[in-house]
Amino acid sequence: MATRINPQSGLMEFVKEREATGAVLDERLRNKTPVESLQQEGPATLAVKPQPIRPTPAPFVLPEEQKGRVDQTAARDRFAQQIAQQDAARLAQAAELQREAERVKPISEIEPDVKEFDAYENDGFGEAITRSDNFIKLFQDKLESGATVTGAYLSPAQGLPIAAGLSPVEAGEASGQSINVNSTKGILFDPKGFNAGKIRGDDVTQVDPLFARVMSIMTERFIYQNQYNAKPDQQTDNTDDFTEATLRETDQVKLTDEGKLRRGLGNQQLGREIYRAWKREQNVAQGRPSDEYTMKGVTADQFEVIGTLAKEMYHAANPELYNRISDSFNRTVEYELTTTGAAAMEAAEKASPAIFTGYEIKPSSAPRSKLALTESGLGEGAKYRKTKTTSVVDRKMAEIEEAAENMHSVAHGVDPLRRKLYIQIAVQVLTGMKDRTRPPELGDLLKIGPAKFIAFKGEYAKKQQDDPNPDYNPAFEMEKQVTRFIESLNTIGVYSNKANHLDFAVQELQSRMHATQTRFNPQLIPWIRFVTGGIKPPTVDPNNNTGATVMFKELMAKHFLPGADKLLPENRVAEFDAEWNSPNHGKFANIIADGKGIADSLLTPEQDQDAITKLKQIKLTEKGVTVPPELANIPRLTIGDSLKSKAIGEELEGLNLIEAAHELYQFDKAQKNNTTFKSNISVELDGKTHGPASNLMQLGSMKAAFRAGVLRREGATKNLDTIPIKELYQGAQTDDELAAGDIRDGMKYFMEENGDKHAQNYLPNNAASAHLVSILKLALKDRDNFLKKPPMTLAYGQLLKNLDAAIYETVFTGPQSVAIRNIINGNSDLPSILDKKIQQKMDAEGGMITPSREDMVVEFLHDILADSIDAELDPGVVQVGQLLRANNVVAMLSDEVIKVKNAIGIDNYIGAKSSVMKDVEGNIGVVFGDTSDVKRAGNVPLYRSMPSGSAAREGKPGGWGRGRIIPAVIQGIDGAWMNRMFTGKSFRQLKRNYMLPIMDAVKTDLDGAAKVRDLANKNWWDVINEYSYVDSIMGDWTPGAIERFRTKLKNIGDTKVEISMDNEYRGFFFLLHDLEKTPPVFDSGNLVKTLYDTMEHPPRRRGVSVGKYEAFKKSRAAQAADKLLPNAARAKGRTLNELTGDQMLRLFDNIIGPNGLNLEARNRQTMKDVGEAKNKLTRAAKGSRILQIDM
Repeated sequence: MATRINPQSGLMEFVKEREATGAVLDERLRNKTPVESLQQEGPATLAVKPQPIRPTPAPFVLPEEQKGRVDQTAARDRFAQQIAQQDAARLAQAAELQREAERVKPISEIEPDVKEFDAYENDGFGEAITRSDNFIKLFQDKLESGATVTGAYLSPAQGLPIAAGLSPVEAGEASGQSINVNSTKGILFDPKGFNAGKIRGDDVTQVDPLFARVMSIMTERFIYQNQYNAKPDQQTDNTDDFTEATLRETDQVKLTDEGKLRRGLGNQQLGREIYRAWKREQNVAQGRPSDEYTMKGVTADQFEVIGTLAKEMYHAANPELYNRISDSFNRTVEYELTTTGAAAMEAAEKASPAIFTGYEIKPSSAPRSKLALTESGLGEGAKYRKTKTTSVVDRKMAEIEEAAENMHSVAHGVDPLRRKLYIQIAVQVLTGMKDRTRPPELGDLLKIGPAKFIAFKGEYAKKQQDDPNPDYNPAFEMEKQVTRFIESLNTIGVYSNKANHLDFAVQELQSRMHATQTRFNPQLIPWIRFVTGGIKPPTVDPNNNTGATVMFKELMAKHFLPGADKLLPENRVAEFDAEWNSPNHGKFANIIADGKGIADSLLTPEQDQDAITKLKQIKLTEKGVTVPPELANIPRLTIGDSLKSKAIGEELEGLNLIEAAHELYQFDKAQKNNTTFKSNISVELDGKTHGPASNLMQLGSMKAAFRAGVLRREGATKNLDTIPIKELYQGAQTDDELAAGDIRDGMKYFMEENGDKHAQNYLPNNAASAHLVSILKLALKDRDNFLKKPPMTLAYGQLLKNLDAAIYETVFTGPQSVAIRNIINGNSDLPSILDKKIQQKMDAEGGMITPSREDMVVEFLHDILADSIDAELDPGVVQVGQLLRANNVVAMLSDEVIKVKNAIGIDNYIGAKSSVMKDVEGNIGVVFGDTSDVKRAGNVPLYRSMPSGSAAREGKPGGWGRGRIIPAVIQGIDGAWMNRMFTGKSFRQLKRNYMLPIMDAVKTDLDGAAKVRDLANKNWWDVINEYSYVDSIMGDWTPGAIERFRTKLKNIGDTKVEISMDNEYRGFFFLLHDLEKTPPVFDSGNLVKTLYDTMEHPPRRRGVSVGKYEAFKKSRAAQAADKLLPNAARAKGRTLNELTGDQMLRLFDNIIGPNGLNLEARNRQTMKDVGEAKNKLTRAAKGSRILQIDM
């Protein structure tokens, strides 16, 4: 290590900095409280082998020669070596602690009875051990029912060669008794894989009894987690659930609506968990660290076979606990946990919860690239962490890996101030929930208050629209919400007083990064996000306008001065200064007083640490929430009534107001004392209606540029100022300007202006229509559900007709839902008038339904909402969305995956993988008992995953591409600009600043906010300019894919090929058949549905209801399908299993041609129109201050 230090003062500063850094690191490594999982005696991981001698940190003593001005070269070298040794020692210690924290304890370490075969504890877990002995009998003999596993042994001729080092295949060849590598014996007895055999005295190899127990217990754990206690979705602040649904992984363990688990789901996952648990037991038995094992000796196919074997054995061993339901051919198999089985699972988990808990992916205490260089290495967590999701084509991406590594390099800590605020408010709320009556209003700050419970009750009422007795319990949902919240308290306690480095995985479809941590995840979990920040708080100097001070002023103006959030940054600061310099600090006076009350009532450091130690003692019981008495008696936070009311109204965001009041008081105090203070207050920089804005900028929408912080009128004081509309529509009769605001504001203005007219059109009765206007005004207050979600999800590809989902949330679960439904069913003439308007209509399945009053109100709101979106969003959004889905039809028919080059030059593949059955099979040989309808489960079909443009989703070929194409290209913009922030020139400027990426937002601190904001906007606008998904898909991929597929079909010519849902031509089979029939018969219904939302339609005229417009589109699609299939009558009632290449080519050309999608012409015209519009926008924005991403 070379350290260059010239002046002696520089050396002294360096010494101070290194000593301070060392002290901080020592403090992070010190065990603070009982809630931390690491014990003072050190990691058990390495206790089973001699510990290497490691350098011990020693206090630094300045060498004598450094005190004078003599030649310092040798002293500097010694100094550098000493520093390097201290760093190495601390890092080695950190790596040991990290490895132990990530180590999964073997089952026998948690429950030693698992090794006992004579006597063990008679509790719920003891019963699980008893059940596991049935696995031993299945492997080694048979049960009373006759159930057994055949072939689960090796003859001496097979087993002895394996014991000598041969593989099962080699041993089978040598003995003349072949062994299938994917059979029970071929997998379990492979010495380089499971190695789960035990040789008896007669040289026959059988399955180790301990392995059988481990296998049974891990299977029970899998069933518990996936069927008994399926974990509810993590509480997030994600507003586009539609987008998440379209981009989620395809291989999740998903139950049927009846709670059954299909045999083919989760097998590899279960197989891997059995393997890991077994290897830990083997390591302990052989004196090795339990986490020293590799996954390389077993293939994915073999994990699939073992997972299947485990499920089948669990049913065979416990038929009264686990039902197996199959068709007469034993092809479709589902498993169902019985009531008795659920009780057994519950008892086992209560007796030993540590066995049944899921693996936590923990943050690291130092960058993993450094930990990897130590002797301890990375530990067991490396076997669980994902580096990518939604991957279609396997490849390495250097830019993405660099961004992920740099994101990981940022240290995150639990901020002490925010922790105190959070704990004190949390304990007050939880204490107030003891009686299980109405939750305290203060709970709304934490999303566990009355507003949340009202939302759950509204969800119940919404479900009652379809089912009078829905399987949904608002009280139970509230308990789950509180349980998740309590887990956040535990998490905060565990990860306090230390640096935490997050791991990031890329969503390959759009290059977005998401943190993979399961508990300490400030990106995903807003509770954790609030308390998280950097570990080095910035310094604020109230008497000097430093960078941090200016940003502090801007943030305070945004929080507390009405309208300041809409101003340009410098005008926010000016507003702050003007208000601050007014008598008694003007509007800030009350806020300062509130801040003093908060500061005076905060926990002391000793109380804070004592509170942390008790966080894990908080729990939810049958009698309510139990809070340890000592914790319940901690001082309450004093929050002024006005501040409290405002904060509660903003829910979680209100916590930021409480913190800001405290910091403003510190600012006032420091100014009066002419001192500085440390403030770790967060600054979150987010896009303005970011998804729709990014898409509209890609399409060159000038009007939207004024709503997106790209253009603003000359002399504007606001970021989103009034729009000079006459300049945009020269020569047209229009207003001089449109009101200021973002896209959602524009929609709101439209509905406020046109609400009366729409209400009169819907209900021509003055009194009744007035009530509709009142409902509309309430809906407009629900900004998240009614104004934010619809344009967001429409921009991401949701159909206009499906936007009513957000409206139902507004009516049933939103903050105004109770008031809205009181009007709908109140003591006025509205209910009777709505009842008269109600008419039966056909549902999606063809049945007749009678709409409710709420349905009628949703219909009214849907129509005016659609008109407002049309008025604000460029019509190109819907048209291009329709066209993108049309381009996916090429992928569906050709089976080629759509490829689009993103803004950082990486190819993104949009689609999914199809499973193609292999020629080889696994074999498990499970024989069921006498009472079973099916006697045997033998062969296990094995599949390989292949990139596929026609990959089916919910039975629809191309469904993955269809759902993913629009969100993938739009969110690809977020992925590109965010990755640029963490690579290259941008990261070199930002690397010393705290940053947490949150999809399309960045959380930072006062020191970094200005620079982060500038670079985020620069990178975003550069991406908009340099990237065009329209050109990439419509100009590059589609023409090439069409030509390649046409050539392929021409080469097939008049040769017949099979078409089915199981091969690459599944798209053709789907379009030509009704799959609901058995066997499928020729039908054009799926072709009509495909044309309906992919062919070109005239835009919906304002005032035309959504329902009428959708019916018009369906009629046009049906007419087009008739033209494409002129000889359909000949095929009626038949199943088309074969088509020639020539026939497929004609059908393909007809579908994409002028009488169908008219795809090639539409693509060319769209590229021309978008190119011209975007060039015009780019010229207009030249020199403009881009401020799309702001506070």
